[in-house]
Amino acid sequence: MKLHQLRLDQENYRLGPQATQREAIRAMIDEQGAKLVRIAKDILQMEGISPGEPIWVVPAGVRGQYIVEEGNRRITSLKILETPALADGTVVSKQFRRLSKIFAENPIREVDARLFDSREDVTPWKRRRHMTATSGVGLAP
Repeated sequence: MKLHQLRLDQENYRLGPQATQREAIRAMIDEQGAKLVRIAKDILQMEGISPGEPIWVVPAGVRGQYIVEEGNRRITSLKILETPALADGTVVSKQFRRLSKIFAENPIREVDARLFDSREDVTPWKRRRHMTATSGVGLAP
């Protein structure tokens, strides 16, 4: 899917409800800060996101637009690399401005994503993915 088709989940459990995409990005920066920079550096170093880490999406209700259900941090990092002004005035602004110049040399405009029909269809898989490893079902650290 094309990066511009992907919308961050404005109901992301990590961040709480956000009214707009810009607010969702700012909330992610506030919550994740330097972690987003490290994700961006990894994406640049590896020339893409890991094919072993899923990006799961559902239709956004607008033709050709999708809400990211799994992978919001990675997609946020890509969006800021593409448009560093999204981070202006934040603690990561200077770092993303610098990294965006590297990104511009070999931009990532598409990502592999798994399309689910609805939030209800993706929810059990998200729960399994985010369960603790001690349950025996979630990912082990």
